[in-house]
Amino acid sequence: MRGSLIEDIKKANDLEFILKEIIDFWNEEQKKRNEFWDSVRDDQKAEFVLGQGIMYHSPVKYIHNIVSRNLLFEMLSFLKEHKIGSLGHEKMMMRLTRNDFEPDIAFWLNKKSSQFTAKQHVFPPADFCIEILSPSTSNIDRGVKFEDYALHGITEYWIVDPEEKTIEKYLLKKDKYELSEKLKHGSITSEVMKGLKIEIEQVFSE
Repeated sequence: MRGSLIEDIKKANDLEFILKEIIDFWNEEQKKRNEFWDSVRDDQKAEFVLGQGIMYHSPVKYIHNIVSRNLLFEMLSFLKEHKIGSLGHEKMMMRLTRNDFEPDIAFWLNKKSSQFTAKQHVFPPADFCIEILSPSTSNIDRGVKFEDYALHGITEYWIVDPEEKTIEKYLLKKDKYELSEKLKHGSITSEVMKGLKIEIEQVFSE
């Protein structure tokens, strides 16, 4: 679809005017993007998606906290032994070309994370992201994030559903995600964090 759209634009008689309009639109959106982040406090979770700043005012549900806590525990325990990268949680802002996201959990291999500085607050695309679904974020997690994470080369993406108690594991294949497995029982392993193995029931257990 994107390729055919570009070809149509190339053939347009008013190509110059179309390009100017796109550039003006882009510049205005970047101005809005910068103004939005200037207004966000350090303790607020926020994202900038398709030209709109989103503030997450509602507190997370208890089950969301349980899932997040359990995943972090397993992943941090693994990283204490296998120092292969750096783990981020909720407030580490990942800047993509157009959108800015704060994944529930993000992991960068050492090749990227070794370049991070102590005062850095904007981060490049991760190698592995996990989003925990909630009613307010489900459409974004399965929509624009799903597409944008793939376009920016994030190798692995897990979507965790606390209500259904399932984990979907997506792997990048030619700039698009393919479902590798959807699990409700047993264990799940990571392709990026090689050697990581997590029991599904443990993720949703108090």
